[in-house]
Amino acid sequence: MPAAETPDLDLAARDRHAIEQALELIRNERFDAVLMDVQMPLMDGCQATILVRQDPALATLPIIAMTAHAMPRDREQCAAAGMDDYVCKPFASHELFAVLAKWIEGGPGTVAAPTASHESSSPVSIELGLQQCLGNSELYNQIVHRFLDKFADEPAKVQHSLGEGELERGARIAHSMVSTAGILGAVPLCAAARALEVGVAQCDRERLQQLAQAFGQRHAEVLAELRAYVARQAGEGGR
Repeated sequence: MPAAETPDLDLAARDRHAIEQALELIRNERFDAVLMDVQMPLMDGCQATILVRQDPALATLPIIAMTAHAMPRDREQCAAAGMDDYVCKPFASHELFAVLAKWIEGGPGTVAAPTASHESSSPVSIELGLQQCLGNSELYNQIVHRFLDKFADEPAKVQHSLGEGELERGARIAHSMVSTAGILGAVPLCAAARALEVGVAQCDRERLQQLAQAFGQRHAEVLAELRAYVARQAGEGGR
């Protein structure tokens, strides 16, 4: 992110060409830190970090891994590639800010954590989702609508991928849902997506169908909950 009093974001690199564009931008502007997604198509975050570190001028630029994997082996791979720290997806906003504060000069010394408790048995905790969005209800509502518009068919896509033997595609869908569900406050769906992703990575074919079914069930519960939430919002807006 560029140096500024308030955080700003720029350029999400998705492949080698985009990484080269990002490197040029970083050379021409002073950035406080880089948030590096570890799992990207064509070039993963470790490969991208190695490319960044080849430039001596960027040797000390803080690079923070963003990953849904929290195993020691995964952290060691990130560190070996030249990353300085990591945040595990899904993460609470205060967790990200705390990590950034460690590496950005002049950052806040401490960031208060949310104090509210949330029942993980509920398909969606709107309160938790709003906390993830720093209390910005407009932003949360945008994320809800995007989920309903773009991610309603994810269980069917997973089943199709597994049926066709496209395990990597199924894993990508689950990986994306880990962070998406976390931001929404859909804790059970987040857990089901993570379990499915791990099951695919471990090639646990005996349990994959069971994991996919659990993912679909949790996803259906979240769809119903969010559609009811949108209906309530529309009703309140019409009063």
